[in-house]
Amino acid sequence: MSEMPSGCGPIASAAVFASLPARGGDQEDARMQLAKRDAMMIDSNEAAKNEGAHRRGHLNEADASLLCHLTKRLNACSHIMEVLEEALSGLVAIAGASRVAILAFDAARAGSTCVVAKGLGATEESLLANEVTPDLCRRIISDGGGETVDVEDDALLDKLAAIFDTPGLLSIPVATADSVRGLILIAGDGKATDQGRREMDLMATVANSVAAAVARCEFMAEMERQVASLSMLQSVTCDVTQVVTSSLNLRDVLDRVAEATASILGADASAVWLLDSSTKTLGVEAICRLSKEFGRRDRLALGVKPAGFVAEGQLTLSIADIASDEDANLRDLASREGVTSYAGVPLMLRGQCIGVIEAFARGGPRQFSEEDMQRLVALGHQAAVAIENARLFQAERDTVTKLRQLERHKTDFMAMLAHELRTPLTSIKGFAQLVLRQNACAKPEVVERYSRIIETESNRMIGIINDILDISKMEAGLLEMSRQPLSMPDLIHQAVAAAEPLSRDHVLELHVPETLPLIRGDAAKIEQVLTNLIGNAVRYSPAGEPVEIGATADDEGVTVWVNDRGRGIPVDKFNHIFNKYGMVEDGNGESRSGLGLYISKNFVEAHGGQMWVESEEGKGAKFLFKLYY
Repeated sequence: MSEMPSGCGPIASAAVFASLPARGGDQEDARMQLAKRDAMMIDSNEAAKNEGAHRRGHLNEADASLLCHLTKRLNACSHIMEVLEEALSGLVAIAGASRVAILAFDAARAGSTCVVAKGLGATEESLLANEVTPDLCRRIISDGGGETVDVEDDALLDKLAAIFDTPGLLSIPVATADSVRGLILIAGDGKATDQGRREMDLMATVANSVAAAVARCEFMAEMERQVASLSMLQSVTCDVTQVVTSSLNLRDVLDRVAEATASILGADASAVWLLDSSTKTLGVEAICRLSKEFGRRDRLALGVKPAGFVAEGQLTLSIADIASDEDANLRDLASREGVTSYAGVPLMLRGQCIGVIEAFARGGPRQFSEEDMQRLVALGHQAAVAIENARLFQAERDTVTKLRQLERHKTDFMAMLAHELRTPLTSIKGFAQLVLRQNACAKPEVVERYSRIIETESNRMIGIINDILDISKMEAGLLEMSRQPLSMPDLIHQAVAAAEPLSRDHVLELHVPETLPLIRGDAAKIEQVLTNLIGNAVRYSPAGEPVEIGATADDEGVTVWVNDRGRGIPVDKFNHIFNKYGMVEDGNGESRSGLGLYISKNFVEAHGGQMWVESEEGKGAKFLFKLYY
């Protein structure tokens, strides 16, 4: 905000100088004219030096009343031109001159000069506005004592005298303590008389009042401009806040930011980029009135114009004519999208850039104004917060969804586990009851058959419990593994032999070479992996269908596979089935549990290997694992 201007006391006395341009006369006449002018300057300087001593004597009660009335009128003005018009009427009344001009330098527009005059035409006023500068006024009052300009300025003085068509010109700077505000020029005869001194004193006082009034108008205009700017920014901020925070869906927020960017600037198109902090690249996340190709363009590295340049430097960028820019990316953008002008600002959050918003104009070069950029910056602040809130909400929502899924999986898993345990327990209980009956014990072979069933189901229960214990050990980091040379064909044959009692309705087909390179690992863990895979294949293959077990070797290691003829597994469930609580229903509505697969995959990965599945629905599933040498 601007500060109120300081006191406007008298800075310089009026400076009188005569200009008598030679217009066809001889050189002697010119020298006489210059000598007369120099005399006038000396007389003027003397008057200036004695100003303090004579002023009270020169200003009477009528003068004081006139000045007081004029000062009140000046103070009532709200614009610089009003001040100049009032001052002009006062100066005409005081000096009675036929040609008077007042100039004020417009602080709000550098290089602009306001002019009001009496007795001059529009052409003369335009010349004054172009020729009289603050530097000229500063030279006139350079020592605070009313000295005239140097001889090197004769050409300018001649030009001013010609404009006023007078042999003498009275110049009174309009200045405050901190700056030159303008200049008063009055046509005169160049004679320094008591009446002239009185008029000079009056006009010097008027000049001070004008300077104070101009300074006040400038101050008020700046205040009004800044208040209007703040009001505009506040309005934009409120509007944008309502728009971009009305949703917590990230996609909606980005689209609304793009629309708001084009709307508040009256732009023809806009885009929103977000920064990936890990790759240090920007990606287009939302567009407004741009081509689909723009939205699908490659990610942009930091430093690359325009968005990468804005993001890297964390600065605003405005380009009035993209097509004439030296950067090839910008020229290509102008050609592809038909845009002519660009404005971009970074999305800043807690001192870090998270993206860039851009506005584009079409139909010819447009210089986005300072207020446009302020609006865009205000939007950027609100958009960054809204985007971050949407991201946090989405992350929290994803976390809640995952927790709910996990809870559901745990519930399903516990139900499955209860079913898995209840099935063998029911068999054990039933056959134990049969054995205990007297009639059932009459035949030893029946008792033996029932006892084997009880043993098989008991082993099945023990296997489930061991799986649960293995999971607990793995998750606690307490799983112990030995490392020794292993023959994969031997381990496969052992696993097949152990699975044969459970696979009476299936044929186990082996495709295993007699010898394979040795690998190092824990024999019990690898055999458990094989047993789990063969058991799953037997369980989910229709009766009478074969189960294939094979192994191959390459330069890296040994790959083992087990293929069933079941219903298969959907592709989107490949990873899910290896999860701890993963369960996938096959075509018969039967669930494949991921418990054994979860354990098997962890055992394989503990050996530095990998496990995966290949399947096509309706054509079975093939589980594979590879162990490296």
